[in-house]
Amino acid sequence: MNKNNKLSVKILSIITFSLVFQVLFAGCALTKSAKTDAAVTKIDAAQADAVAFKGQSNLLADDDNDGVINTDDNCKDTLPATLVDIKGCALDTDGDTVADSHDACRGTPRGVKVDERGCGFDDDQDGVPDYRDRCGNTIRDVSVDGNGCEWDSDNDGVVDSKDLCAGTPPGVKVEYMGCHVIEVVTLLGVHFTTGSDELSASAQKTLQGVAKTLLEHPRMRVEVAGHTDNTGSDTINQQLSLNRARMATQFLVDLGISPKVLTTRGYAATQPVSSNDSQEGRSLNRRVEMRFVEID
Repeated sequence: MNKNNKLSVKILSIITFSLVFQVLFAGCALTKSAKTDAAVTKIDAAQADAVAFKGQSNLLADDDNDGVINTDDNCKDTLPATLVDIKGCALDTDGDTVADSHDACRGTPRGVKVDERGCGFDDDQDGVPDYRDRCGNTIRDVSVDGNGCEWDSDNDGVVDSKDLCAGTPPGVKVEYMGCHVIEVVTLLGVHFTTGSDELSASAQKTLQGVAKTLLEHPRMRVEVAGHTDNTGSDTINQQLSLNRARMATQFLVDLGISPKVLTTRGYAATQPVSSNDSQEGRSLNRRVEMRFVEID
């Protein structure tokens, strides 16, 4: 091979190598560019996912932690541990405007006014709310039943706080102190003229005998009951009957009987023992009775 041919072959080799190098370089450049583009795409996708997640998180946010997301929550400031409905508002099952979580008296009837605890008002403070209290003026510090009325343990019609004879057998007639009425005595000779409360000499003698009996039986208690006929108005007769009973009571006290064993009451013309259609009947109705009981 001559020198010219050798030179041509060498030049051709150089050109061929140069072309191959350029092709390889271009391929590497393309590969690097593709990788870069792919990385950028991944970053963009991650950023898009982050934005989407943030947006989704905002949609699912529950600021007051009541289990109802903000977008569905009509009461976004519910206090912690408060039971809520599907709208995120505090449950108030009895509709008394006090949430169940703070309602000490759930089940209050609709329309009943309640206090800050959700309980009906209790004016006499007996533990029974007014809307269930059948005895709304119970005195303080007495035991009451479910209706707000004082207990009457022996069912004699006299509440325990006023019953001096607790445990009276069923069916036994009692007086206003809850004690069995041993005897009712109409004081013979203790009669009055119309409109008068003055004791006659015979009346005083009868009362002396009563005083002796009471002194001999210290456990006895007596209701001194005054009565009138139907002459005059109810108001006048009520006062007159009470005055007659008081005169007899005072006479007994003057004889040494303790006021603690005597009770005075006036019944006006409500308990006649005879007809008021005759003078004789009216005279019998103007009387004083002694109702004897024995304290347990």
